[in-house]
Amino acid sequence: FGLSAVAVRAFLALPRWAGADGRLMRPIIIQLGLVVRSLWFAGKSGAYTSRVPGKEATMDAQRAALDQAHRTRLERLGVAKEALGSTSLPTVAEPDEETIRIMQFNMLADGMSGDGFLLKPVVKNWPTEPGMVPTMHGDHVKWEQFLGDVMAAAATQSETELKAVQMKYAVSAARKNEEVITDWTARALQMQRMVLAAGRPDVIILEELDHYGGISRELERLGYTSQLPGRSQEYRPAHLTGHSLDQGGRDAFLARFEELGHAFMPNLGSHALRIGLIKAGLDQPLIEAARRLDVDGVAQEKSDGKLALRTAFSAGLPGGTERLFQALVDEGKMSSVGQFDDDGVAIFWRADRWKATDIRPHFLPEVQKGKGVLSVRLEHVPTGRPLTVFGAHLSSGGTPEDEDKRLACEVDAPGGLSPLIRSAERPFVLAMDANAYPQLEANEGRSVWRSLRSAAGASVWDAFFDRMGREIADVPPPVTTNKLRGPSSAQSRKIGQHACCCIDHLFFDPKALEFSSHVFQPKAYKSAEEAFEELQPSLGNPSDHFPLVVDLKFRS
Repeated sequence: FGLSAVAVRAFLALPRWAGADGRLMRPIIIQLGLVVRSLWFAGKSGAYTSRVPGKEATMDAQRAALDQAHRTRLERLGVAKEALGSTSLPTVAEPDEETIRIMQFNMLADGMSGDGFLLKPVVKNWPTEPGMVPTMHGDHVKWEQFLGDVMAAAATQSETELKAVQMKYAVSAARKNEEVITDWTARALQMQRMVLAAGRPDVIILEELDHYGGISRELERLGYTSQLPGRSQEYRPAHLTGHSLDQGGRDAFLARFEELGHAFMPNLGSHALRIGLIKAGLDQPLIEAARRLDVDGVAQEKSDGKLALRTAFSAGLPGGTERLFQALVDEGKMSSVGQFDDDGVAIFWRADRWKATDIRPHFLPEVQKGKGVLSVRLEHVPTGRPLTVFGAHLSSGGTPEDEDKRLACEVDAPGGLSPLIRSAERPFVLAMDANAYPQLEANEGRSVWRSLRSAAGASVWDAFFDRMGREIADVPPPVTTNKLRGPSSAQSRKIGQHACCCIDHLFFDPKALEFSSHVFQPKAYKSAEEAFEELQPSLGNPSDHFPLVVDLKFRS
């Protein structure tokens, strides 16, 4: 009955799923039907017995459907048979009633996924034998030589050397391989598989998510919600309205946010939106539509006299993007006005264990961007105890100057993240991509780690770093990102830049909460060479960040 109910609800809800992200749902629904059918016949023959009728049987069906849909998608993309095994995941049991399991994950925005990542081949039509890399000259070299050439050019910081490497190795096969690994449909399916493998965490915080509407619908099927009780309006991307970055625009956004009640804080003027449109070849059609409809502020003139999409063009656009996107829909160039979304921070929670009492967006004081912090006040259904969850994503950059800017504009300034945490309702957790690792110091010796750990009181990384950010464990420090830009990067100056550090964090209130454990062993590498063997994203991990999954408990 549980399996039959899943199938009935799925097909009754099919029209609601057939929107901008409907393509993600169709293979899952088809496979779910096959799973239900197979389990029915197995049950008739006595071959299948549910351990716990209802919920557990339903999750088993979801897991089987996702597994099959993901494999089918990868096969359709042309992934080699031997590479399919890399998508298997370690699985843990669901948390008990006293445990608060939290998952923090930078999803790698779909719009920004074509970043020229240097990745090992996974496609079956790779033009040379395993362990070899093709060149633009028609020959091939060993992977180790290829990697050595890239890193040697990066060490010179010479634009001439970097472009020479790019000219030698930027083959179409490498770009195709990256496209397969960063395919959004496959990555979204793998993320859902990861949620189930992690034992369905109580709370999930996602950064750099630019498919909030679709992911919300998919996670709802796994028992999650992301909207205040009593709110039922469908999600609409903020860029359709076009909120400006001044105080008036932010006030209008806050009013609309309160009305809809979705736990998603978009970046107004999203960079991912702009890059996604360019990747899809829709930048020039959009500029032309703006010209026809007499909409200013969409394009800017480049040094060569050509027009390009203006940076943050969607912020404050008169009337928003809806009229322009509708023009592209009418021309058959887009499926719907909501096909492209802003990237931002989202929070989801298990509906059977938590209920939301308040959702609030908080704009950071940096006026040039529409970035902000999202908070959700939850109530633990079994005990009635409250928990405030913050999600944030700070600006990028790994230099002392970048750290200075983060501190001045987003963390320590009045209205910044540290003052917000110090005045927060307790107990609380702050899950975030800080783009800052504990060892990084600003020019004056300050750091994001020191500021936020001091404001919160504790971190899930306290076994590895002291309050000053110094390594204290006699083991390699944990890392939450391991990526390297390769010759396919459009920006030659970034070729060979290796980011392998701990920039994802979960700070918490130690007076009311205690750290229990990391659900999965944190990633750590003894050397750069070892890290190069696991460069991300990958088929198994659908992002250039690793998920952070931890267990906390309420103090008695």
